[in-house]
Amino acid sequence: MPVLSLKIIASLLQMHGPGATIQSDHQGIDAILDDVRGQISEEGVVLPTPGVTDVAFRRGGFVRGGGGSKRRRIPQGRICRSRRRVSQRRVRQGLGRSFLVLSRSGVRMSTHDPGGPVFQDQPIAQLLIKVASRCNIDCSYCYWFRDAAVYSKPKLMAQEVLQQLLWRIEEHVINNSLPEFPLILHGGEPLLWGVENFYRISEACETISARTNCAIPIAVTTNGILIDEAWLDCFETRDIAVAISLDGPAHIHDINRRTFQGTGTHAAVERAARLLTSRDINVTALAVCNPAH
Repeated sequence: MPVLSLKIIASLLQMHGPGATIQSDHQGIDAILDDVRGQISEEGVVLPTPGVTDVAFRRGGFVRGGGGSKRRRIPQGRICRSRRRVSQRRVRQGLGRSFLVLSRSGVRMSTHDPGGPVFQDQPIAQLLIKVASRCNIDCSYCYWFRDAAVYSKPKLMAQEVLQQLLWRIEEHVINNSLPEFPLILHGGEPLLWGVENFYRISEACETISARTNCAIPIAVTTNGILIDEAWLDCFETRDIAVAISLDGPAHIHDINRRTFQGTGTHAAVERAARLLTSRDINVTALAVCNPAH
């Protein structure tokens, strides 16, 4: 299974937990489901490719074991118990929508729209916001641009959408009496949205927090290419945490994370990382790990 698939599915499990239903119109979901479909064992996902690491999913991530070694048991109980095959034909039936179902019985596909609110008993606890649908680099493993429909979407979040979003955030935290509601700004490359908009959303969230007594911390996931002193000032003064994508040293990072001209981005990302760590900014690294290295 590609590393990206592990990363996406583990993230879904961490965000939504067992029993959640994730609905997607994204055609590229088939690529992920091809890896998962029909190979579920008692303790995890048995990968069809010989020699590839086995994976057992659990809330909060996944555990791994060598292809020939004994798999580790999931401490929180075995959540992948059944073997089930879902044909490609069945996946594409119905209304043209696919539903990735993560439950205590495993990971499966369903073309049945579950209907009703997914989080009926558990309110959404954090929000990932796509503020930009474009990117300024050309990573080979990026799932976002596998679907050509991305290019028909607005390039950046409009001010009208932002205002509606802020209204809905306040409504949500009040209705559910939330003490905290983290926001993650994402893309594409979210810094394309502009530093002024980062000030705007952070100041608005501070106002919402004052009215509702709900903390709304903001974080951003970025490739780091656009970071300069103006961005550093924004992150530091508005207390915005930054996760920068860095896959390792240059000879590994630059294999997949390249510019549209085909050159590596490691030097620019390293420069950005050094700038970030020179300020009072909460910085983490986001890496796609390749077992070949």
